[in-house]
This record gives sequence, C-alpha cells and structure tokens, in this order.
Amino acid sequence: MNQAAFIDRVCDVAQAAKPLMHVDNEEKYQEVLGYIDALMQLAEDDPNDVINSIISSLAHAVEEYENRQPDIHQFLDSVQEGSASIATLRVLIAQHGLKLTDFPEIGDPDLENPLRRAPVDHPVHSIVIPAL
Repeated sequence: MNQAAFIDRVCDVAQAAKPLMHVDNEEKYQEVLGYIDALMQLAEDDPNDVINSIISSLAHAVEEYENRQPDIHQFLDSVQEGSASIATLRVLIAQHGLKLTDFPEIGDPDLENPLRRAPVDHPVHSIVIPAL
C-alpha cells in the first residue's frame, strides 16, 4: 500500500470515529459502550493490536463523560469512605429504584444491618440478600 492510500484509510477511520470521541449524553454513552464491546470481541489480546488503540480512545471519551456524572462521584466518595462492595450494593439498589425495606434482612431496623455496620473489609459474599 502506498502512502497516499494509507493516509486515505486512516482519514476514513478518523472520520468514522470522530462523532464518538465526545460523549455528552446518556444515549451517546450507551452507543459508544456498544462500539467498545463490539471492538473488544474483535481485538486480539495484544497491546500492539491497532483495534486496542481505538478502544482506548473510545474508553477515554467514556471516562470523560463518566467523570462529569454526579452519581459516579457519589459512588467514588462512598468507596473511599468504606467498603467497595457495600458502595456497589448501594448503587445497584438506587439504580433499580429499590429501598432497604425491600430487603428485610438489610432494611429492618430491628435486625443487624450489614449495609450500615459492615467493616471496611467486609466480604460481599457474606451479605445475604433474598431473591426478589
């Protein structure tokens, strides 16, 4: 392949990727995550695979969007304050519109509450949550 043909192909890739390099809303966020997922299926487990460089660029755009989201900051703050597993469980409960009272073993004030009383290094597998 000559230099002109190579540059044309690189420009084609850049034009295709350009609209995905700035994530500014949830719809675009989900779209870019879908592209990343599809590209990860194609990429070889080799840091020199060019597809991995494209994934890295898209992941950077996703990371910038996530860093502007207040719920991400709230999650990171709660992880720094305590257990990552407890923070993750709290996020999942919030994402699904649940309340602690939906989990009698967790939300009942008369019972031991692992979400409030778990030590920082408390293993997540020891928190028993009933099936919904």
